[in-house]
Amino acid sequence: MKLKSLFAILILTVMIFSGCSNQGDVEIPDGMKLFSNEHTDYTAFVPTNWIVDMSTGTLSAYVSSADASNISITAQTLQAPTSLDDYWKGYEEDFKATFEDMEYIGEAPTTTTLSGEPANKYVYTATVTGAQYQFMQIVCIREMTVYVITYTSTPDSYDSNMEDVEKILDNFSFNK
Repeated sequence: MKLKSLFAILILTVMIFSGCSNQGDVEIPDGMKLFSNEHTDYTAFVPTNWIVDMSTGTLSAYVSSADASNISITAQTLQAPTSLDDYWKGYEEDFKATFEDMEYIGEAPTTTTLSGEPANKYVYTATVTGAQYQFMQIVCIREMTVYVITYTSTPDSYDSNMEDVEKILDNFSFNK
């Protein structure tokens, strides 16, 4: 009898905890939908009319079939402690070797925060497969993981989506 009771308690406990996740009780902001999953250690949202694409293995979403402006979120574990500036220097060298016409717009970096954590913001243009694009990247290092949120658009569409992008950034949060 004790074994049956213990087994019943064990099953109940498993059922209760299997229903819990980092995002189970997330309050979704008006006009947005969840843009993260059980494999991420953050919670993010995109506007409901954006199209989420996980076919590349990276979380990304784009505005529409007529406007390919998109946002992606990557997270990578660092091998050794580093600063935001040092991380970017290594990344920038690789980027400039691939995209020789990379040009910053305004001051780079500007300091900002991501979910209350220090972050750097970089805005630049570069040509990719013959087309000109404008990028904004928010780079944040938290607990030996670098998070990069990239907004990519043509220069003509860049500003028209900025309100949505700011809402995405404002509602991004790290899970505890």
